[in-house]
Amino acid sequence: MFTITYLLGRDDIDLVWLVPTGQHVFGKTMTPLTVRVELLQAAINAQGWSDRVQVVQEESETDGPSRTFDTLTALQDRFNRDRFLLVLGADNLTERDRWYRFEELVQRWRVIVLGRPGHEKAIDECRSEDWCSVGPTLPSISSTSVRRALSHGQNSEILKWVPDSIRTQVSALYEDTSGGHLHISIYGLGSLGKSLSYALTNAGSKVTTWNRTDRGHSDFAGLPIKAMPGSVWLICVRDDAIESVCKQLAETIPHTQKPIVLHCAGRLGSDVLKAFADRGCATGVFHPLQAVRGRADDLQNSWCVGHGQELAVKMGRQIAGLVGAHFVVRPSGEPAAYHAAAVLAANFTTTLLDTGIDIFESFGISASDGQAMLHQLVAGTVDNMTKIRPRDALTGPFARKDFKTIEAHIRVLKTSFDDVLPVYEALALKTASMRNWSSEEMNRLRAILPSD
Repeated sequence: MFTITYLLGRDDIDLVWLVPTGQHVFGKTMTPLTVRVELLQAAINAQGWSDRVQVVQEESETDGPSRTFDTLTALQDRFNRDRFLLVLGADNLTERDRWYRFEELVQRWRVIVLGRPGHEKAIDECRSEDWCSVGPTLPSISSTSVRRALSHGQNSEILKWVPDSIRTQVSALYEDTSGGHLHISIYGLGSLGKSLSYALTNAGSKVTTWNRTDRGHSDFAGLPIKAMPGSVWLICVRDDAIESVCKQLAETIPHTQKPIVLHCAGRLGSDVLKAFADRGCATGVFHPLQAVRGRADDLQNSWCVGHGQELAVKMGRQIAGLVGAHFVVRPSGEPAAYHAAAVLAANFTTTLLDTGIDIFESFGISASDGQAMLHQLVAGTVDNMTKIRPRDALTGPFARKDFKTIEAHIRVLKTSFDDVLPVYEALALKTASMRNWSSEEMNRLRAILPSD
């Protein structure tokens, strides 16, 4: 911000272009480019600079390490009527012998050099060169010192140099989650909210909670709902309440707070968090694909699915790691389809088991015995599917194409359990298709199904 403010005050500069590095020439690991672009754009918009300051993603379009000479050449070729000036700190000038084609670069473009404490010698060596224009000295801080302050959760004077408009997002990006400095606010203490609260607290994170009703477990309760502290917010309320809750919450966020906001509904996209996005918050989805009962270990070895802005997805991955879960990013597409797949595979299993227990009870097996018997059967099938594909794990009449047994099933269901028969028929056809039955075999099956 210091540098941009100075540049905008110069008479010889019309526009300031910020060019984020695509791939560091010395192989340093960097935050993903898209995240850095989002943060830069948010800071520019908050300052009201968007008419004179632009983020240029020239280096995102090139392969291999980013080199300033190549970037300037590409920009000059594209905008050949414009005159470019390169702005850099004196610390970069100290390392000019390591730069790619530095002598050619300064022959083609003038350089504005901003002072850095400890690098006065480099400026003195270049001050008299025609290409060198010396600007003011930058404050005695560095990106490394800012990251260190963020990582250790320090309320440091250094952090005053991080713009208010992006401070929360940047804090979440560099907080040392292994050290327990991540501050997460959870809205909604149903089973999932409780599981996340316990697991994250056990992992060393600071957790603040809100629930609509006061059950003695939450830090805050009741309406109207208000913003809580925390750099990350997890919205764990009912699916149909998410959008309205978020609209209420967004109205209460202090202008200095820009939390990363994640909701936990599998069937919804991040568009329901628009009220937060409009206020500059990174938004996304964090959906634990797991049946939970409000226990700290519910999410151990489960899978969590993320979607949304890259900064939000990155935070979702960190949270999954804290609770001992795996993480995968859901590609773009209809979230309801993803959710329907999960419901078919898991939720309806309980319906099928309950139906099986009812049938057992009809001929004298107790509900408790029936549940134990079928649970063992299903557990064996699930265990098989951890080793081989579902179609290969299948056993029973559809695996061996036992039409006599299938006919017997249909006969008894039609007589005593006619409400179950349509379910059996639909699953029979789907199972036969999964096993790649021939056309002749499929026709034979359809012939014995009542509805066909």
